[in-house]
Amino acid sequence: MTNVGSNSPFLSTSVVSERIIYSERLCFFGMGELMRSCFDQLVLACGRRPDLISDNNPTLWGTLYRGIPVVQPAELGTHSSAVDVVITVSQYESVYQQLVELHVAKIYIAEFERSLFRLASLREVRMTLKDDGAAEDRDCGSELLKGRFALVTGAARGLGFEVARALADAGVSLMLHGRSIESLANILAYCRNRGVDAVAIPADLGDIRAVEDLGRALGSDFPHIDFLINNAAISPPADIDGFPHASNVLFDACFRVNTLAPIALSNILIPGMIKRGYGKIVNITSSISSKPSAMHYSCSKAALDKYVIDLYTSLVGSGVSISLVDPGWLRTPMSDFKGLYETQSAINGILLPLMLDLNGCWISAQAFSGMGIAAALKKAQQIYYEPSKD
Repeated sequence: MTNVGSNSPFLSTSVVSERIIYSERLCFFGMGELMRSCFDQLVLACGRRPDLISDNNPTLWGTLYRGIPVVQPAELGTHSSAVDVVITVSQYESVYQQLVELHVAKIYIAEFERSLFRLASLREVRMTLKDDGAAEDRDCGSELLKGRFALVTGAARGLGFEVARALADAGVSLMLHGRSIESLANILAYCRNRGVDAVAIPADLGDIRAVEDLGRALGSDFPHIDFLINNAAISPPADIDGFPHASNVLFDACFRVNTLAPIALSNILIPGMIKRGYGKIVNITSSISSKPSAMHYSCSKAALDKYVIDLYTSLVGSGVSISLVDPGWLRTPMSDFKGLYETQSAINGILLPLMLDLNGCWISAQAFSGMGIAAALKKAQQIYYEPSKD
């Protein structure tokens, strides 16, 4: 197994495609939104249309999708040795085990870049997806993170608060950004109770001069920053009346905090990281789409995505990585606690690029929720690292 490829954050599928194109029968498993949106891309990546589609939803059995029969999973077991299956759902572990029990010999997964609804890679599953236990998880996380120094923006509440807590639990020293020192009192107390060094760094990220001053202060007072987690963001409600658009004022506010601030901090800290030969930057992004009333927020995140995609190739071989993590729609103050997922569900996905070299990768945190960190690391290596060619 080699490291992440240097030519694209969306890894090469050539090895898998060469195998699939000569398979006797090909099946796509899962008929979710991503599969339907990316069907043509899957066909191109595989070099052929599937002969079958399967799903665990009984209402779909016996139907056709684009002229292809949809069958129940049990039918795959009747000719398992002659069928290759591409799993097209992100939470693929249970489906993988289901196919193993049906004695399907060749199983692949499709990884999607959700914010753009496109296929990122195809991977062959050739490892045990079993969680190795809480004790190993704790040891694994602490071993990879302990003794490092991290800056977390927006650490006073919501996702940033939980990320800071997780890093403190792993023994990481913290620079905690918030709008005021008072807003950071709770997380500072938590870190100190854990015996971790923590410093409050107040700044208004909507003021680019304040961001630049913060960066310069970090360069002089805290020169050794290993991890930068650009978490802070705003999503002010749009006053929509008639044509669905947000005002220029809202676009300006979102781009200042959500785009310019993380870019400025990254640009200030990366040269020092390169000089030391080590550093990891995680930018919190979003897969929000088709919601015109939130365009001021989604566009600011899309611009941050483009910054990472354009920059990461310059970091290959430097020991420094930059990545994007989509936490999913979380129940935080930003969503008025109306999100689909608990904040804790995103922590694994944010910790992974701090533990692995995932330079240029776009990571769906919800694909790693509910797992111990050891199992999450194995899954991330399966998805994002280049497979062997044997």
